[in-house]
Parts: sequence; C-alpha cells; structure tokens
Amino acid sequence: MGINIYQEIGVIRSRMIYNNPVKRRRLHRFYRNILRPGDLCFDIGAHIGAQSATWLDLGTRVIAVEPNPRLFKFLESRFHRHPAIRLVQAAVSDQMGQLELHISSIAPTVSTLADEGWRKTLHDRSSFDVQWDQRLTTRVVTLQHLIEQYGPPAFIKLDVEDFEWQALMGLQVPVPFLSFEYFSYLPDRSTRCIERLAVLGDYEYNVSYREYFELAYPRWFTLEEMLAWIANRDPDAHSGDIYARQVRK
Repeated sequence: MGINIYQEIGVIRSRMIYNNPVKRRRLHRFYRNILRPGDLCFDIGAHIGAQSATWLDLGTRVIAVEPNPRLFKFLESRFHRHPAIRLVQAAVSDQMGQLELHISSIAPTVSTLADEGWRKTLHDRSSFDVQWDQRLTTRVVTLQHLIEQYGPPAFIKLDVEDFEWQALMGLQVPVPFLSFEYFSYLPDRSTRCIERLAVLGDYEYNVSYREYFELAYPRWFTLEEMLAWIANRDPDAHSGDIYARQVRK
C-alpha cells in the first residue's frame, strides 16, 4: 500500500499540536497530582500517545488503545522500546465486535465511530473544513474486556469522539478516576455519561477547559451540581474534559 500524503500531514500536524514542550509541561504538572508510580492507566483513543508518554514518565503502566492504523503505527514506533506500555489496535464501545471507523486524514484526532449527524455538527462548528475521507472496519472491545485482560485501572482517559457513553456502557465496575471529553453544544451526551457513572458508583466531578490540563474549580461538584453545570452551559462556550473521581467513603 502506498503512502497517503494526507495521513502523513495529519500525523505531523498532530505532533506539532499535541507533542510540543508547552503541552508536555502542562500534562506532567497536571497528572503528577493524580497518578502514582505503578498505577495502571487506560489511554482510550491514544492518538499520538501524548498522554501515554506523560504517564510513562511518571512511572505508571499504560494500556494504549487506538483504532486508526496510521496512528497505531506511529505509537508502535514511539513506544516499541518501552516495557511498561501495551498497545491495542481497537476501538471501544459497549459490545465486542466490529464497527465502521470514519477517519479524517488531515485531522486524525477527530476520527470516530459516530454517526453522520455528529460528524456534520462537528464539521459545521469546526474552524476549518474537516472531512472524514476514509472508512474502514475496525475491531471493537469493551472497557470491561480490557479490565479482565490487563487488570483494574487507577485512571481511564476517554477521548473517543462522541462514543464516550457507549464506551462507559461497556464498563461494569467503578474505577477510581476517569475523564471524558465534553462538547458544550451537545449537553445530552455529557448528561448520559454522568448518569451512567452514577449507576456504577458514587462520583464527584470537575472540569478542565480545552487543552489546558488544569481543574477549573477549586471544589469538586456533586452529581446534581455537575448535571446542572452541563444543562446551563452556553452552547457556544469552549469544550474540554470532565473528570470524575470516586468519593471516598
């Protein structure tokens, strides 16, 4: 198979955005307050491995899951000498099997299992003409399967482009700490994720805007406060990540 020049440009673009020194310092400063050496972490939607690399620097063990073949090849090259990381070429959903992956060669971070409606919404709100120019069938696993295979994680990062709820539906036990991406203009998606977590256990919540990797609020939210925050969010406000940690009894 020949080289896809657009995919190569996409990888270079991702490395410039997500692997620059400023971003790496932010990641290290943020996660050193969350993770401990020896922790097991799941990087679901690993992309180019920016967060995985930070976690490895902090002495954790990592399971990095990425369905995009070009990104997976990059991850293999980046981490092939590191014994503390296991790479899994798959997507994550609520059931084992296969699904269609929509790939954006130029912007691989938005490659997704999501339907056309979500892709159109993202396209219309994007600052550039994002296109999903490739489709392929990918292997799909569940979070529970990963836990049974590799052990219970201390932290799960979900960045799966509108498939967060489906991924959480494939989780059958609570985990101590996790994060998932939210979009201010799609509050129902975030609400469903929070409601799913409430079924699994007792959690408290915080937010990190955009790619800042710092908690936006000094006090963690209760379930009811987090749901209200989502419902009252300006649809045009920037997006980011919601962090959920188990409440210690």
